[in-house]
Amino acid sequence: MTFSVVTTRNYSSNLFYQPIPFEMLKTYETKPQLVVDVGGLPAACHNLSCDFSYIQIVGEITSFQFTESTKKLVITGTDLPQNFSNIATIEYAQSFCTPDETVALDGTSITCTLNRNPTCGNWKPILISTLGKIGLNSNVTT
Repeated sequence: MTFSVVTTRNYSSNLFYQPIPFEMLKTYETKPQLVVDVGGLPAACHNLSCDFSYIQIVGEITSFQFTESTKKLVITGTDLPQNFSNIATIEYAQSFCTPDETVALDGTSITCTLNRNPTCGNWKPILISTLGKIGLNSNVTT
């Protein structure tokens, strides 16, 4: 009695697989994900970690005062940036405002000087910290 077994294995050095669409890639994530593209083409992040953390912006502008003769703007509020490096930009009346670093920041007020003459009209200050735009209290008037 003779037994024989034949096992067929397909093998080729030039195997080609169609790309897997990103819609079919699923993963368990605990943070919101970003869709990244480069030059209009979808891209995968390093280690497929395209996640980000949402940080709630703190702070609120409650009032402001602008002195036209000196171009000084004083912004008053709560939980404002306490470090000059945490201030991205300050804008008022279509002009950027340079923070006055001789006046210490205490989290309740920021003093700055407009870089050029203000544009006429009704304006409110726009304060953007490194975490995003600081909100305005609904009672702040132009």
